[in-house]
Amino acid sequence: MLFVALISPLRSRFLAYGARTSLSSQKENEKDKPRNGTVTVLLDRLAEIRVPHSWFTSFYVVCVTWSLVWASQLITAGPLFRAVTNTTTPREETMSFRQVVVTWAMVAIQGSRRLYESLEFARPSKSQMWFVHWILGIAFYTATTMAVWVEGIRERIAVLHIMLELT
Repeated sequence: MLFVALISPLRSRFLAYGARTSLSSQKENEKDKPRNGTVTVLLDRLAEIRVPHSWFTSFYVVCVTWSLVWASQLITAGPLFRAVTNTTTPREETMSFRQVVVTWAMVAIQGSRRLYESLEFARPSKSQMWFVHWILGIAFYTATTMAVWVEGIRERIAVLHIMLELT
C-alpha cells in the first residue's frame, strides 16, 4: 500500500474511497492519465473493481468468528492450535498466557462491538472501496486474531502438558 500511496496515478485510482473520492481526486486522476496505453487501461479496469461499503461488516464478522475459533482451539488444543504449534520454533515468550487471554478478550470485544454497530447503526451508503482494500481488511483481522495468542503459545503448551500429566 505504501508503494501505491507514493505513486500519484496509483494513489488517485486505488486509495480514494467513500468521502475521499472527491472531485479533486477525480481531477488528479484525469491529469495523471495518459489518453491511451495498455497499462492505463489495465489500471483503470482494476480500479473499477469495487465492493459496497456495507461489506465493511464482513471485517467484524471475520474478527468475531476467528476470535471464537481460536478460543475453542486454545481451550481444547484443537487441530488448528496443534498445527500452529508444530510449525513454530521454541523461543522466549513475550507474553504470559494470562496476557494472551486478556488481549484475546479485548480483540473479541472490539470486534463484537464493531459488528453490533455495523448491524444496528450503519446507514445505507453508496460508498465503495477497492476490492484489494477489502481483501487486506479480511487478512488483517484474520492475522490479528491469530497473532494475539501466538505470543504465548509455548506457555499454553506447557500448561496443557501439565494438565495431561495430572489426568
